[in-house]
Amino acid sequence: MGWPMGSGPERWPFSEQVEAVTVMKYWPFAIALVLALGLACAEPDPEAALEEASAELETARSELSGADAGVREIRHKMRELEEQLADAERIRREAQRYVSEAEALVTERASDDVLFRAVQRRLLEDSALADAAVTAHVSARIVTLRGEVGSARLRERAVEVAAKAPGVSEVVSELEVVDGSAARRAKPPAPSPEG
Repeated sequence: MGWPMGSGPERWPFSEQVEAVTVMKYWPFAIALVLALGLACAEPDPEAALEEASAELETARSELSGADAGVREIRHKMRELEEQLADAERIRREAQRYVSEAEALVTERASDDVLFRAVQRRLLEDSALADAAVTAHVSARIVTLRGEVGSARLRERAVEVAAKAPGVSEVVSELEVVDGSAARRAKPPAPSPEG
């Protein structure tokens, strides 16, 4: 590299010559550094920024479209479920009306004599109570159980059997729990329909 006539390093004092050589040696790196910093701090290419924003917009629109489809599907299922619920409620109301009518009919036809026979037959036919000495007495649709059974479990079973007879409004247990062999020996006489 040449210097203009009379201005080269040979005319500078020695320390100034060293500085000038150092500067000349590293100036391409300095320029590259300045350019790199300038590019890093400069605003991005507007076209590239637009493309990036467009891609993000497309991604967001795609997600929105998927979410809309999911909402439509769930709304459709909800309408179907609401229709099924309405049908089930209608069927339940009809069944409840039918139960009420049947209960009224049972109440109308359930005299104490009829209830006595129904409860006594159920008690005699239940295999778990075959060795129990249980009689039923009925008054105003209330069944009173008397006698002896071999265990608390059998006493509960007798109450359950009597309560399942149609028309029974309540079961009162006066059953005594005794040793199983004593209950078998003490079979009561034939029960009467009067309490």
